[in-house]
Amino acid sequence: MSFSQYEPYGPVVETTMRIATWNVWGRFGRWRERQAGIEETLAAAAPDVVCLVESWSDPQANQPALVARRLGYELRMLTGRTAPAAPGLVCYDAWEIAGDGTPGHTWSNRNPLAAVAMYPDRRMDYVLSAWPRRGGVGHPVRCQRLGVRPADQPQLSDHYGVLADLRY
Repeated sequence: MSFSQYEPYGPVVETTMRIATWNVWGRFGRWRERQAGIEETLAAAAPDVVCLVESWSDPQANQPALVARRLGYELRMLTGRTAPAAPGLVCYDAWEIAGDGTPGHTWSNRNPLAAVAMYPDRRMDYVLSAWPRRGGVGHPVRCQRLGVRPADQPQLSDHYGVLADLRY
């Protein structure tokens, strides 16, 4: 196999996988209305994979199952903490590579649900990817925030979500 400095990964894969991650703030505030808005936002974004943080669960139902049903997905749930990354594994922030050039704050004082905590604006939520593989697989090509609404409208969470398209 020969190396080309102009195509170090070989021909670039043009297809993508869409990943969404969102800290959805459990059952705080007007959570039933927020749930409907979260589901609508995710349905419009059409991610292939959805990761919910601070989702709720009780003996009768759980938020990931409701979202999966609305989106027509098979539910796979992981809970708790995972093992640390393998030594030498480097992850890249999809926003830094493919965001719109703004800081991409997911915790923003423009969001009244976040502003009450009096923390500074910052990005607390990420889609991470390893270095691109053959064909550029894993390389972020687009990244945006989810659930950003004007301050005078009902907010969906105290965090904005992250939606990233990765070559796949």
